Amino acid sequence: MKYLFIAFILINTSITVRAQNGLEADKNEILKVRKESNLALKNHQIEKILSFLTEDINIAASNGKIFSGKIAFKDALTTIFSNSPDLYFVRNSEEVLLNSENNIAWEKGTWIALRPKTDNWNNYGGNYSAYWVKTDGIWKIKSELFVKLY
Repeated sequence: MKYLFIAFILINTSITVRAQNGLEADKNEILKVRKESNLALKNHQIEKILSFLTEDINIAASNGKIFSGKIAFKDALTTIFSNSPDLYFVRNSEEVLLNSENNIAWEKGTWIALRPKTDNWNNYGGNYSAYWVKTDGIWKIKSELFVKLY
């Protein structure tokens, strides 16, 4: 009986460690995608930006506009980048919470709009949250909400 109890403890510990390692790997993958997304925004790589999003993406922009679907968001990015060729946005993740059973995650953080080549530009930004889904082993953003606080 003593050995059965020890075996039970070892198996339980192993399962718990594997689950925690899986959650950590998923969190790291989301943070990696966020970093790549920020770089694509800085370089105005619209197709790359869109590759991080689900087809049915919903984005609530800081100005109150809602963009549903990749095509609508692509059109918005094309307009923004053509009107302001040095403008880009940076999202700084502060927390990622995962639901591994449903392959979803929630991320929150801060964001800022930057225009480094414009002398009279005032940076603005605020907080954001993102809803992530993992499909076929790949994490993508399903929705984002941006709130302008300054």
